Amino acid sequence: MQATANVFAQVARDEDHVSVTAIHEAFEQWWQLLLQHADTDGDGRLSHAEFTTAMADKVTAPEHFESAVMAIADAVMAAADTDVDGVLSLAEYVCLYEALGVPAQTSAPAFARLDLNGDGVISYQEYRAAIVEFCLSTDPDAPGNYLLGPLSLAAEPRAGPARPVKRHPCTRPAEGVICALGRVTRLAPPPRGL
Repeated sequence: MQATANVFAQVARDEDHVSVTAIHEAFEQWWQLLLQHADTDGDGRLSHAEFTTAMADKVTAPEHFESAVMAIADAVMAAADTDVDGVLSLAEYVCLYEALGVPAQTSAPAFARLDLNGDGVISYQEYRAAIVEFCLSTDPDAPGNYLLGPLSLAAEPRAGPARPVKRHPCTRPAEGVICALGRVTRLAPPPRGL
């Protein structure tokens, strides 16, 4: 999880130690929740089956979703908001997802879907709504399900080994972080109460 946290932290401004720390702490909290509820053999590692079961049964459950998933989303939003105006511009959004290996030709159209009120920026509320839909919605046309581009693109497995993430010019210099996020799959139906 630390490698994944490092990938997300790349978008923060050099002096934004608060956001970088928040990203690392949020990913650590998620990892501890996963280990607590999924590491059935106690080896400190999770199999694919352990991970998907814990995501479905615990992480996306109402009692854990805010502290596990939304804490990451909030920290990432703060880091990606490089001009500190409380919203994500198209350039900031593209920069964030380029750090994750999502090309601009995919993230730019996704931005338009997530900008629910059409004001040209993604607000804190719009970003949080997109994260909730991305994690919980079974509607393939929900705006949040375009967070990383169309589901048809996200569902295609990546061939070959993980590749280094190319840094966008608006971020800090590359530190050789490898993005191993793999493909996106819908892990669970929406929990009750959200």
